[in-house]
Formats: sequence, structure tokens, C-alpha cells
Amino acid sequence: MKLSAAGLLAAGLLALPGRAEPGQPRSPTVQVGAEEWVPAPDEAAVRHALRGWRVGPVPLAGPAAAADFPPGRIPATGVLHPVFYLAGSAPSVLTRRLVTGQISVRLRRGAGEAPGDRSGTAEATALVALDHGLADEGVAEGAAPWRLLRADPPARALAVVAALRMDPRVAEAELVVARQMARRALPNDPLLPYQWHLKNILPAADEGPPVDLAIEMAWGGLVAGAPGLRGAGVRLGILDDGIDAGHPEFAGGRLDGPAGRNWNGGAAANGSAQGPGDTHGTAVAGLAGATADNGLGVAGVAPEARLISLRLTAGPHDDAQEAQAFSHLANPRTGAVPLDLLHVKNASWGPPDGVFRLAGPGPLARQALASAARDGRGGRGTVFVWAVGNGGGLNEDANADGYASNPHVIAVGAIDSSGRVPGYSEGGACLAVVAPSAAEDGLPMVTADRPGRAGFNPPTAGSDLSDEAYTNGFGGTSAAAPQVAGVCALMLQANPALGWRDVKEILLRSARRVQPDAEEWFANAVGLRFHPRQGAGLVDAAAATVIAAGWSPLGPPVELRAATTQAAAIPDDQEAGVARSFVFNQRRRVEHALLRLSVSHPYRGDLKITLTSPGGTTSMLAPSYFAASPAGQAHYDQWVFSSLHFWGENALGSWTLRVADVLKEETGRFLSAELTLLAGPAPPAPVFTSPASLTVAVGRISESCKISSKRSGGCRF
Repeated sequence: MKLSAAGLLAAGLLALPGRAEPGQPRSPTVQVGAEEWVPAPDEAAVRHALRGWRVGPVPLAGPAAAADFPPGRIPATGVLHPVFYLAGSAPSVLTRRLVTGQISVRLRRGAGEAPGDRSGTAEATALVALDHGLADEGVAEGAAPWRLLRADPPARALAVVAALRMDPRVAEAELVVARQMARRALPNDPLLPYQWHLKNILPAADEGPPVDLAIEMAWGGLVAGAPGLRGAGVRLGILDDGIDAGHPEFAGGRLDGPAGRNWNGGAAANGSAQGPGDTHGTAVAGLAGATADNGLGVAGVAPEARLISLRLTAGPHDDAQEAQAFSHLANPRTGAVPLDLLHVKNASWGPPDGVFRLAGPGPLARQALASAARDGRGGRGTVFVWAVGNGGGLNEDANADGYASNPHVIAVGAIDSSGRVPGYSEGGACLAVVAPSAAEDGLPMVTADRPGRAGFNPPTAGSDLSDEAYTNGFGGTSAAAPQVAGVCALMLQANPALGWRDVKEILLRSARRVQPDAEEWFANAVGLRFHPRQGAGLVDAAAATVIAAGWSPLGPPVELRAATTQAAAIPDDQEAGVARSFVFNQRRRVEHALLRLSVSHPYRGDLKITLTSPGGTTSMLAPSYFAASPAGQAHYDQWVFSSLHFWGENALGSWTLRVADVLKEETGRFLSAELTLLAGPAPPAPVFTSPASLTVAVGRISESCKISSKRSGGCRF
């Protein structure tokens, strides 16, 4: 099977892009969700059980064993999968899209799905599959009621998905696509042999308190005589490219091999690092949970938490595999001991950073995130921590990343050793908190590394640490997220009854504002403060664990929805734009605000999108921006924006959405919008506005100590 652009055009599967440079031919493309693809007719992919995905030139003829084909080549036998690349981007492993042949579907209730049915209806799905010439592969693991259908050959899925969407029995149908995620790490050269993120003795740039996690108080105990918190009894999954199982920091049973899992091929089923490129997960795991007090190297934030390696990003993976990873051990396996589950999962990766190029999880992964948050840990929910992304230098906004903006994750940005947000760290209304990381003008991060040439610190590095089992060359928001995952483990040790929403709220309430006098800080209607690039501020482990220990879980959540389909032209080059109102009649305490938006516009960078609550808080959901290439920059098609800026406010009243075209030339139309408020019961939860006041309450730090610490860095316990 050879995929040709001409054949796809003839079948009506490709469309010509709306723009082209003068004198340049327009390439045939296919629109898949928010992405625009260009076919690679001379390439194909095969999927091998042990080796994972391999991509190479389309073979001409001749038999070959799938296990024997060399790098860069694929066998003439077996199933060949179509290869595409993102339009307007240089072809690379990050811009490549592999059509798996699978289609995820969700049937309408009228087609046999009963309310509350999480397994789907096998009979109804079988009929749909039969009518469209597809194979029914059953319920998608961790993502019920979604089911998986398979097309043969895989290229046929491109045409069939359109037909499925027209089938009145089908509510949703999506291509299952494999893609390589970017590992969110930035190299950094400066050498400093200590972990300042745990205890920093240098003042911040504004002469404020040192920038660190305030971990010592949590490790030493919340009150006099109390045991310290180091993550004991908590299991932390590292969703990455694998952890080095032989590293001394993870010896002595710290790494639970049997609980691990591998989605990228190779001999190790336990998710351990394998190839020379599997460097990222070991560094992430070191920051989250390297062993303390062993006379070796470094200590992680939660040095007694049990670590589990979930090897997912060492190669391309698809929506179904992400759903499996997100749902893996959300609850104990049948017949297993009660602790055979994962309390916290860290993901220091996401779509490649660009200029507001929309990308996010597929429907199976989204469902798995929601299901794990709702049902995981016996109904308390799996806690997901996500690196917000390193596209800040390109003016990327985290709301363009459907992983970081998902309401069921804690999106984490970076802050450097002097209290500045590094240029690479993305901001956005979905950003929860920041944590320490490396920066060009700041101190480096020190963490575990794969020894030898497989790590960030190979023998030829020269400027790195002398011990090759450790590195100071790791950074980015990849380094920030696992520290927060470690703090979450300490919080769950302090109070195992915390739900995932409790954990997020405590982090927001206890975070410390760095450079608090900066004009970017603003308060919402209940006094909770946010910064466009710090979120609620720097994670404070001491304050978070104090609150966690005495926290009463939030009441059950509800979803409030309001929608508008009143279409209108958006005035060009006017701040007023198009305004739409959403009215809610219930007194509920808002947590997350989600806006699903459809706008037709040839260049969405012209648009500025804001949401204003009845309490008067205005949240920037999408700023206007400039992209050098217009490819992939058209329209918002049912894109979901997320904001934490209304947390704690009352839902009652009129909410205002404003979509303004603030740049000249291209014009567009507002089509529709739906506002969903994820909210709790009406009574307000306790409001903590100062981490210092919390530490005073348990008698460990006095106001005079708080003042002196700004100058000397003292009063650390």
C-alpha cells in the first residue's frame, strides 16, 4: 500500500490550504481536528510488538522479517501505515503523524448506551462496525464508554471517520494517531553542586526571601515532636521515557518494577529506561523522589515515596496508549493488595512548543484523565501533575496545549533561583503554580542521571558534574513539575483522604507570591491572587503540608453549563469585539471555568479572548499573537480554554465572553461558545492568603523570623 496525495485528493480527503506565498504552489493537505497535515507519499510506518513504531521509505518488494529490518528501513511484509507531517513545519519526528488505522467512537444513548453505562454496548457497536466495514476491538482501556474500531488497510480510516461522524448512531468519532511528544527539558551549563531548589541561601532578585520549596519544615515535622513527611506510603508514577532501574538512587526497593509498564517496545516490560536516548525520565525521577540519607548524590522532594516507571514517550504513541497510561493502576488490580495503585502521576512532556499551535490529548486520553480523576484512589482521584511547556520564548500560551489546560491536571511552570520566571516558561489562565528550575541567568538544577554516554552528563561533557550518575544539565518545566509531584506526595502522606481537587486548591491557597509587588499580580473576587506567568505563585511545601494535615475534603462537584449559538461578524481592529453572556442561577463555588469556542477566522492570532465573572474578575483566555507562518493558524474549532482565575467565586449571575479582533486585515465570525463551570457546594472553603501566617499558627516561625529571613535566609528548620 502506497499512500498518494493525488489519490487522497480524488477521494475528497485532502483540501487546499487557505493561504500560499505568491508564486508558490499549494500542497494538498488533510485537516484532522485542529491540525493540518501534509502526506508523505514516499514514507510508511510499521508497528512491531517489541520494537514499536518504525518509519522508512515505502518498500518496493521482497520479503523481510519484521524483527530484522535495519534502522531507517521497514519490511515489505506486514501492515503499512500512512505517514503525514504538520503543514507549515519542517518534517521531523515531532511533526510526524502516524495513522494507526484505529478509530475511537462513542455511541449516542439512543444507540444502546444507557445512562451511567461505562462499558459501551457491544451489540450496537458491532452493528456500526459491520455497516462501515470495520473490526470492533472493544472498550478502550481506561476510557469507557469509548470503543475502538479498526480499518484495514489503515489508510482507509481517513475516509471512514468522516462517514462515522455522519452516522446518527455515533456521537463522536476520532482518528487514533501516533505522534512523538517533546520531552520538556532544557540543557544548562553552569556548575553548582547543591540543590538550591530544596534550600536556597541566596536572596531573590527583589531582596525577598530565598526562592526554594521550603521543604525542610515538611521533612522535619509540622509541629514539635511530629514525624516528618517524606512521602512514605505514597506511590508516584513517572510518565516518561523510563527510569534507570540500576541507578543507586532508586535501589533498595524504591522503584517498583512489577507495577511499571512499557508502551514503546523493547524487552523490559517494567518501563525501565532502555535505549541511549532514554535520559529524561531518570532526571525527572531524581527530582521527584531520589533517595535521601544514603550517602549518595541527591535527594528528591519525596525521598520515601515508591516510584513506578511508565515508559510512554521513548517513541511515538497513540491516543489509546495514553488512555492506558493515564488509567494504569488508578485503583488496585483485582486480587491485589490495597496499596497496589498510583496516587500521583507526573508528566514532563507535551506537544512540541510553537506559536499557539493547538494540540492536545485525543478523546480516549481525555476520558481516561477524567475517569482517573473521578474514580481513581477509591473515588478520591489520581493526582496528575503536568509541565506547562517551554514555548514562552515564542509567546506560546499554555491554553494552546490541551494537556496542560485539562482541568484534571495541575499545570506547573518554572521560576529561577533569583525569583524570575525564565523566558521559556509558558503562562496562561490554566497555570496553577511554579516551581524551581534552571535558567540562563540562574543556578542549575542537580538531579540523577543515567551514567555514561546514555545520560545528560556523558564522559565528554567537561562542564558538568564529575560523577556521571548525576547532572546539572537538566531544566525547563520538565524539572519544575516533578518537584510539585513530590510535594503532592507529602500532602497525601499528611492526609490520605485528600481528593485531587483538594490537592489543587491547597497548592493554590498556599503558594508564595514571588516579587509580590509586581503589577502583573491581580486578585479575584474572593482575594485569591494570580500572575499570568506564576499562576498562584511558588509552591510552598511547608505551608501546603500544614494545610493538608487539617483539611476537610471539598464537597461533591457539579457541572454548570450554558451555551450560545448566536453567530456574528467580529469587528476588525476593535477592542470591543463580540460579547456574549452566560447566566447561571445557582449559588455554587467555582473551581474551573472551561470555554468551548468556535470561531471562523483565517488567522486566529488576531483574536483576544477574555472571560469576566459576575464578581468582576477578567481572565485572559487567549492573547493576540504573531506567527511567522500562517500554516495551521486558522480558526478555533470547538477548542476548550481553561481558567483557574475564578477559583472560589460565586457562579451566580451573568458571565461575559468577549472575542475581539485587535489586528487589522483578516476578519472572521463568532460561531458558538459553551461555558462549563466545574464547581463545588455553595459554602466557601477556608481562605488562606499567607503561607507565613500558617507557619505562625503551628508555632514554628514568628513574624520577626519571617522578616529576618528576607535578609539572612535563616529560620529554616
